Amino acid sequence: MNSLALALDTRLRGLANPEEAAKAAKYYGSAGPFLGIGTDMLQIIAAETTEELTSSGGWKGEAGLAQTLWGYRAHEHRLLAVLLVQKYPRPYSADTWDICAHWLDETDNWEIIDAIGIGVLGEMVLADPQRVEILRSWTISKNFWRQRAAVVAMLPLNSGGQVHAAETFGMCQPLMLTTEPHVRTALAWVIREVGVAAPDETAAFLLPYKFKVVNSLLREAARKLPRHLERAIVGG
Repeated sequence: MNSLALALDTRLRGLANPEEAAKAAKYYGSAGPFLGIGTDMLQIIAAETTEELTSSGGWKGEAGLAQTLWGYRAHEHRLLAVLLVQKYPRPYSADTWDICAHWLDETDNWEIIDAIGIGVLGEMVLADPQRVEILRSWTISKNFWRQRAAVVAMLPLNSGGQVHAAETFGMCQPLMLTTEPHVRTALAWVIREVGVAAPDETAAFLLPYKFKVVNSLLREAARKLPRHLERAIVGG
């Protein structure tokens, strides 16, 4: 795994673009560091690496490669690490949850947080709904990135024609009065997606917060509701 990690590090550094790195640092508002490689390219590299491991019989879901990449600290190394974890053979091991939860405390970047929350933790919750209780405990974390991860991890439960409105709103409720923008945008995103499949339940959840939360949160959360429900929530 170390030789593969070194090869991937060499490949990433060869793709580095200082101008794009500066733009990325400004866009994400993150300390980085950044190499300036687009997410699409990282997804290609993750797919190629997974194919290589699978064809050689060496892909057993171990976390060594991903953890080594994470240790390089650059945004692109870390996002590639998460993309590789997303491709681990199922079912995920319990260690995968612990590793990703630790990573949440070591980054300040919403793209990586969302990749972990949706692509790994959310998939593990989908396989084992009892993990929702662990996520719920993160809503009172002092680390607002854990709060965001807990919220976006509910997205897989509300996709593919299924909806878990009660569980999702139970996750969102302790955070509705937050002043943290990164958490607010996550709340609006997740509530909006639930609203597509469960508009009445979503409106009933949002209405008590009218005049209590910032209008931008309500407006974005209600955006996909039927017009009469949206108007009831965001109207004067």
